[in-house]
Amino acid sequence: MLPLFAIYALWVMWFFAWLVATLVPLNAPRKLNAPEDFLYRLAVIAATLLLFTITPWPGLDVQYRLWEQTLDDDIAWRLVAVAAGAMLLAAWALAYRIFVLRRGAELVTTGPYALLRHPAYFCLMVSAFATAILFGRPSGFMGASLLSVCFVVKTLVEEARSASPAFRAYRSRSFMYLPLVGLIIYAVMRFVKRPAAPARAQAGLHEDEPPLRVAPLPLELFLDDADDAAIRETRQPPRPSQAAALSLE
Repeated sequence: MLPLFAIYALWVMWFFAWLVATLVPLNAPRKLNAPEDFLYRLAVIAATLLLFTITPWPGLDVQYRLWEQTLDDDIAWRLVAVAAGAMLLAAWALAYRIFVLRRGAELVTTGPYALLRHPAYFCLMVSAFATAILFGRPSGFMGASLLSVCFVVKTLVEEARSASPAFRAYRSRSFMYLPLVGLIIYAVMRFVKRPAAPARAQAGLHEDEPPLRVAPLPLELFLDDADDAAIRETRQPPRPSQAAALSLE
């Protein structure tokens, strides 16, 4: 039970850290209007309740698990470590963004934002799925998935409404969430568009394997004795008298 208490404690600490960060006044303009922001916060609250299996429906079996046996302590603590590391990175990204914006910058493109445009959201996704795996309940995976959808939709809307040349240049050299996603898509596309294998590969030969060379069989094996004698006579060099006769002709 200790890993469960640890994961609850991590999320409580993250909630208070996020609450403190929201109280810091920033000059960054908001990309979402009031109705959109209300729907976003409502969806995040619903995702959090699903993640921790806190549902208002009494008929829902919250004790149902995807696997019967509980996870080993070693695996459970590893999941807690993944969630804790992701939350630390998210807290660092949040604090770094506040520090840079408080100094008068309009766009954060350094530190944790050098490669990822939304590192805090991505780290929270990792923490949410680690928590869902630790709980092992379908509602937890539903909550983690809904939380990820909320983050992705919010970032897509915000980026679509950011038309500054500095942001376009920053977007061209950075990734939204995870650089490995682009690499995986590139590898898959390269595999799909690969040309057809040559005939020797279809025959079961490897690229570094030399082709099979079959020695030609002697022609005498396919002839009878009379034909063999005629072929041998034609292969013998002409006699001196025959050579002289041929030269006179």
